Amino acid sequence: MRTLLRYGGALVALLASSWLAACQPAQTGSAPSVAPAPNQPAAVQASDPRSPLPQPSKVRMGAIKVINLAPMWVLPEIAKKYNVEVEVVEFQRFADVRTALIAREIDFGAFGPQDISLAMASGATNLVGLAGAGVGNDTVIIRKGVEVKDWKDLKGLRVGIGAGSISWVKFVASIAERPDEIRYSDLKIVNIAGGGENYVAAIERGDIDVAVLWEPFSAQAVSKGVAYYPPFSHNESKAVGGTFAIFATNRETVQSRPEVVLRMVTAYVDAMEQLRSNREFWYQRASQYSGLPIEVVKLSIEGSKSQLDYAIPLEKIVNMTKFLYENGVITTDVSSRVPSAYDYSFLSRVTGKSPKDLGSPS
Repeated sequence: MRTLLRYGGALVALLASSWLAACQPAQTGSAPSVAPAPNQPAAVQASDPRSPLPQPSKVRMGAIKVINLAPMWVLPEIAKKYNVEVEVVEFQRFADVRTALIAREIDFGAFGPQDISLAMASGATNLVGLAGAGVGNDTVIIRKGVEVKDWKDLKGLRVGIGAGSISWVKFVASIAERPDEIRYSDLKIVNIAGGGENYVAAIERGDIDVAVLWEPFSAQAVSKGVAYYPPFSHNESKAVGGTFAIFATNRETVQSRPEVVLRMVTAYVDAMEQLRSNREFWYQRASQYSGLPIEVVKLSIEGSKSQLDYAIPLEKIVNMTKFLYENGVITTDVSSRVPSAYDYSFLSRVTGKSPKDLGSPS
């Protein structure tokens, strides 16, 4: 598997196989591969993205209670202004949102920036990235009592990871750029299944020393006094960077309901602008929808150095895809095809910015 042995051979191979299995489309109602969506119809190009639809429309949107995906929680009330009724379907993991969107069980959702690449590598080609979410959100936390000041201090520690999470991808990429300091094989990897609460429980029990996690679970562990943030971040690697999510739909929705897609992107951008312009509003809404105290919400945002941004950093996503292939996580190099899965036209119409200004390399 090419350069896979740098990171611990058999272990990463096992993680890769379980990850790829999770990427397979659902068998019931799963979507066939379809051709790339055509350019938007002239009527859509000419329409005002902030005008209500002439007829009411209903959509289903997958959402996760992640603090930094708060725009997803504000979106439904804004979408009403555009005559779109949004039914929110709650999920626990990005992988589940991806599977549901491929199978057309939902119309919109957000998942990790690696998810479209993983889907393409497994044969599912009907996902369409519409907008970014920002940077941050993913974190590394250390169990209280374990001293870690730099990457090299992780050697020999028990590290809890989730195969397939964007936080794990960022972590492996960060280690790959520091071969003189640390290697993946220097770590005692503990694979943790399920949601973030399982990582917090493992930290509390003393089963792991380090958790490669995401917010708000990191902040919950820190606020409990059982963990702390180290003085370094895994959101800064050259290969992967810090982007944490993509707002997406499927090609069937783009082709059959482009006006609805346009209004949903408008509502998403409007929601993000509201939160970016008023941090207290962000804190309040995130607290309301997550059920967490505002103090934990603030710690989630500040601890992960999160910033909201609807731009899609396509070059980073292509680099990430190459990284996954070169390290044996996916067996097919789909990096040259990944750009075709991202449609900047809706975001460009809504914001008035060019695709290049929104993250497209060309």
